[in-house]
Amino acid sequence: MEIVSEYGGEALRLFFASLVTWFFSRKKQKVEVQQKELDLVEKSLSIYRNIIDNLEEIVKEKTDDNNRLNDIISSLEKRKFELMQALSKCQENK
Repeated sequence: MEIVSEYGGEALRLFFASLVTWFFSRKKQKVEVQQKELDLVEKSLSIYRNIIDNLEEIVKEKTDDNNRLNDIISSLEKRKFELMQALSKCQENK
């Protein structure tokens, strides 16, 4: 019984001190967690922006390639038409 009366008050004070410390540090921990989450979101957003920028460049290159190939196809179709006309004239002259 002496031990309880001797150390009980100290244990009770330590318990309440721990409780008060936990209560006030809880808010700080919550803010730290939110800050870490925000940092992760910012990093993810930066990565996605880089990906989008790279994709925009690739799309522009592919569009330019497509336009160039369409021009080649048009010129080949025109040349084909000219050759078909020339062949037709040759066959008529025989």
